[in-house]
Amino acid sequence: MRKTLGAVVRWIMVLAGGLVPALAGAKASSKPASLAVRPACGVTGYVVALEYVFGTRGNVRNIDDLNRLFMHDAPWGRINLELQSYPPFNPRNHVFEKDCLALTGVHDGSTNYTEFGHITSGAILSKATCMAPCIVEFVAKLPAGRGVWPALWLYDNHSGRHDSSEIDVMESQNNPPKIDRSMIFQFDHGPGAGEVLSDPGGFGKDGFWRPYGAMPGGDMSTRFAAYSVHWLPDRTVRYVDDREGITRAFRWTGPEAPNLIVYNSISSEKNDWTGPVLPESFARDNSVFRIKSIRVFVPR
Repeated sequence: MRKTLGAVVRWIMVLAGGLVPALAGAKASSKPASLAVRPACGVTGYVVALEYVFGTRGNVRNIDDLNRLFMHDAPWGRINLELQSYPPFNPRNHVFEKDCLALTGVHDGSTNYTEFGHITSGAILSKATCMAPCIVEFVAKLPAGRGVWPALWLYDNHSGRHDSSEIDVMESQNNPPKIDRSMIFQFDHGPGAGEVLSDPGGFGKDGFWRPYGAMPGGDMSTRFAAYSVHWLPDRTVRYVDDREGITRAFRWTGPEAPNLIVYNSISSEKNDWTGPVLPESFARDNSVFRIKSIRVFVPR
């Protein structure tokens, strides 16, 4: 399963000048407009090295593309006693819309919303890996449903030697009034996690920030946003769009490079922070986590 970043990118020449990286495996665009994409966070001096654009108009268009480029689940199973299972890629949990991939939580129609075995959902884990220095950016729209627990993160899923090093690019829960969709959690984990170096987003001791303010105006389930980490050898800087959240000292001790992971988890048997799932959690598109693109930028 393992592929390094060098193994999954190829170099192509474009008239815009010079060499630029494009994704191998999926159909890569050679249009200068695509290749001129810059990080939404505004950090300069980086170019695209790996690009997944989801949807029927992107370069990841269907279930076959998912099977070629991603894995559907991780070997560690229900590490937080989540209620959902992640089945192989399928058109119910992995819905391709025109401009995104809709990872969809589906309940089996029973009256049981508290035990494992009644909910399926969608996840994708890249076969590609990345390593600092880089910017990893996910453009996504969060689900609105109570108890639905979307997450974007970096973790070694391939070596069997991981040491709990982890970079959380975004986590969100919806369990009002305690936690709502205006709150964004962005943590580091593992032996190399260090002190806070700057906190413009006001994370403080609570561990979250509201990049667009409180509800209802700050509801992140009403908009697509770019969730990113500027990962340097000695620190991580988190962003939502071009809004800087927090910088922490961090060293990846891995020891291997991480995969890129998108989970649309559904609550937990612990039920203490994610909140309960209810019939309304699956009404309309409340259980849908939409992913527009994933990009890795590297220094020019």
